[in-house]
Amino acid sequence: RLIRRQRQMCIRDRTTTFKKHVLEHIIEDQNAIITLVLDEVNNLNKNEFAELIFYLSRINSRLKNSKISLLLITNSVNFMKSIDSSAKSTLSPHILFFQPYNASALIKILNDRVKIGIADGCIDQAVVHKCAAFTAKYDRGDARKAIHLLRVF
Repeated sequence: RLIRRQRQMCIRDRTTTFKKHVLEHIIEDQNAIITLVLDEVNNLNKNEFAELIFYLSRINSRLKNSKISLLLITNSVNFMKSIDSSAKSTLSPHILFFQPYNASALIKILNDRVKIGIADGCIDQAVVHKCAAFTAKYDRGDARKAIHLLRVF
């Protein structure tokens, strides 16, 4: 049983190593400077995030033809406070804070979506305005929630 467990651990480690090797190969083949965008990193657990950042922050030392920059996106204002100090030190972050969308901005976003995906006359502007106002007031201006609300309204 112990031998089986050790083999499984080795296979798992090789699989992770293999995935990293494949990623490095794909990046290297681009022969470019690449911005790697990771959205909603706050949904990773702290250990996953620390491991990922540790790996990605050091990948450039193994690349010859390409380089990567990281762009991390989170909905959590306090996200940087919650991460491990060793992971934080490898990032050298430049933090940009975007204000939540207000009702006017959400109306424009929703109208753009209506034009793309819904036949003319199917959605009344009053519905768009109510969805935007509600989301701006109660869901911190989250455009995804406004779009979802418009879908179910």
